[in-house]
Amino acid sequence: MIEFVLIRSVKVGNLSSGTTEHNIKEFFSFCGEVESIDIQPNEHSAYVTFKDPQGVETAVLLSVGCEFCRPVSHH
Repeated sequence: MIEFVLIRSVKVGNLSSGTTEHNIKEFFSFCGEVESIDIQPNEHSAYVTFKDPQGVETAVLLSVGCEFCRPVSHH
């Protein structure tokens, strides 16, 4: 038996401390209908779940310009 899993969630990391659910929903609404947002404040991240799996593909491309995401520093 083959089982296909459609990915509908993305993890957005390195969020600034002032980022709200409203900020995230507004930003990612261009990708498709956002079903839920689960903010992980201790990890400075959030899980964004879309109603349609195609929203994930668009979100990955759009997140490059994320205005409330902090740049990741490499050591």
